[in-house]
Amino acid sequence: MLVALSGGVDSSVAAWRLVKEGHEVGGVFLKLMQGDGSGCCNLRSAEAARAVATELGIPFFALDYADAFQKGVIEPALKGLREGMTPSPCADCNGVVKFGALLEQARRMGVEQLATGHYARREEGKSGVELHEAANTKKDQTWFLWSTPKPALEKILFPLGRDISKGDVRQEAARVGLPTAETPESQDLCFAPQGITALLEENEGEVLDLEGLVVGKHRGQHTVTLGQRRGLGVALGQPVYAVGKNAQKNTVTVGPYGAGARNEVPLTSVNLISRCRGGGLEARIRHRGKRHKVEEFDGTTVRFTQPIVVAPGQSVVIYKGTRVVGGGCAG
Repeated sequence: MLVALSGGVDSSVAAWRLVKEGHEVGGVFLKLMQGDGSGCCNLRSAEAARAVATELGIPFFALDYADAFQKGVIEPALKGLREGMTPSPCADCNGVVKFGALLEQARRMGVEQLATGHYARREEGKSGVELHEAANTKKDQTWFLWSTPKPALEKILFPLGRDISKGDVRQEAARVGLPTAETPESQDLCFAPQGITALLEENEGEVLDLEGLVVGKHRGQHTVTLGQRRGLGVALGQPVYAVGKNAQKNTVTVGPYGAGARNEVPLTSVNLISRCRGGGLEARIRHRGKRHKVEEFDGTTVRFTQPIVVAPGQSVVIYKGTRVVGGGCAG
């Protein structure tokens, strides 16, 4: 099988565990950016990934997916921002590149399985393979994995899904002598360490109140997310939040929290991983964010029991207990 090696400690330990279990393993590093890149895609990360493969005595491959990443992740994300959306590039990368193009490449190489260092669990359920939260819920990454096609999920392993803490993974890496044991954890978007909005030019526009009166200026509607409170640059004597945006007019509307909330949210790009019969559904709209109770989910629209603020384009991931039912992008 192939293990996606990012040059970080998580994927390194995932590879080590598979080797220890007796699997025939090869390590693969994905070059996602032109030039040196940034974040988890830079030359230093590639060298670290190669060093791990050498330490484990496994073959190492470096594959150039810069074009696929540019067209399938970066360009759609920037287009969405320009149109007033709130994209999730990491979810797109998993669905399009890692568990799309890379898995297909693995098949062409005669390899049937792909493993990653994601914190998630793959379980066999009554209706086939299921995606579940990691045992370590503080490190759970299923919110980023909702777009994984079910046929692809059947070929993917998550060796770290049952770990209790990040510390255990680092200790394991140090104990077996992996060169990435002390590698700092990356929190940045790999292609935009300063934030994705920094990739677009600032375009000053008006901040409006609910009556349509101008109460301030912003640096571009793409720099503001619905529900945002800090950094709006207005002082109205009471807390206000971004409750609306108009991309064509480049305006942002502010008001009390909940002014832009809604009970019913249509979804696009829906991906269903498992059945959602019965009640007990919840949805998460941010990575490790609060779960919101769902009254009904019919596969195309999610209806919440209480109105919540959801930005267009934002990932909405549906859970039943620890199981990921599926997800989509808010309309």
